[in-house]
Amino acid sequence: MVPAAHFLRIFYERYKRHKLNAGENLGKNEKDFLEPKIIDKNEIINLVLSGVFALLGFLIGTPYALLDFKTFSRTDGPQGAFWQFTNVGSVGFETHVSKFFSESFGRVLVDTGYVVTPVYFLVLGFLIYRIVKKKTEREEFALSFVYVVSLFLLWYLSGFKNNRSHYYFVIYPYLAVTFGFFCAFLHNKIKSWASGWRGISRRDGSRDSESAPDGKLISKILPSAFLVIIMSPLFVNSCVNAYKYHNNDTRVYLYDWLIENYDPIEKLIYNDKVLKDVFGKIGINGVKGLNNFDDYQKALVVIYEPGEDEEKFLKKNGSVLREVAFFDSKWKLGSDIVVYRYEGPTKSSGCGCGK
Repeated sequence: MVPAAHFLRIFYERYKRHKLNAGENLGKNEKDFLEPKIIDKNEIINLVLSGVFALLGFLIGTPYALLDFKTFSRTDGPQGAFWQFTNVGSVGFETHVSKFFSESFGRVLVDTGYVVTPVYFLVLGFLIYRIVKKKTEREEFALSFVYVVSLFLLWYLSGFKNNRSHYYFVIYPYLAVTFGFFCAFLHNKIKSWASGWRGISRRDGSRDSESAPDGKLISKILPSAFLVIIMSPLFVNSCVNAYKYHNNDTRVYLYDWLIENYDPIEKLIYNDKVLKDVFGKIGINGVKGLNNFDDYQKALVVIYEPGEDEEKFLKKNGSVLREVAFFDSKWKLGSDIVVYRYEGPTKSSGCGCGK
């Protein structure tokens, strides 16, 4: 990507220089100096060579991609590198379009702190406007290359049937670049506006330079204040997340509670697979699925992130379940966890002796 971006930057500069010098009466030597070729053969070769050496670097770091390409290219299991493309699945076009927006303003929006993603699409609208009006500057031309790559990646990743947050990490450098462009652009605009302020205009059109704020001081304070304001949501979000990590995950609280309170006689029933690792570390073989809890004489029912289905279950069986623990997710990682105990009616031994 970097060599291609460098190539496009040089191409754009030469293209602008050609337009600037077009129609001027220049001697041959002057014209060759001021107007080098827009596309040079040697630079094309260098661009291709950069790609070749990138491939060689990959093969040196992953030699079995070449030595055992049959395994490397497998798609039926995690032994093959191409398996991940099969594992993530895919969706139809209509769903893909819907997921592009839901992932952009859902998962990516949350993971980037609620500020960077809106700015990314705001700058995209600004860039489209500048391109349509044919008013693009050098920075905006370079930024268009960032958008071509990042929009392609965002579209491609949102088409996965099974999405994970870390799949989108490859896009975050592009979001950071556009966010930096936005901050620099507004910073310069505010500074330019504030530096022209030399006083408060009187009714007669003159300026009172003694009583008015210093324009140089304002030009320093306002841009800095703007950056603090625009970065504050990211800072606050980081502090909140740090505090949540400090308070730990609700599953850790469940783990500690089970260590002290779990009775091996009880069968552990749970509703969500995210709890499986917790039980595995303690050595408990739980059963996923709430419906058959009453098949056991004693059971411990663990509900993670109670939802509509769980509410229906509790409404139906709440009379025989006793809540013994609740782990609130407020200011913590994870979701709410509720633990219930169930004790079935005592079964007769069937010996006729009254026992």
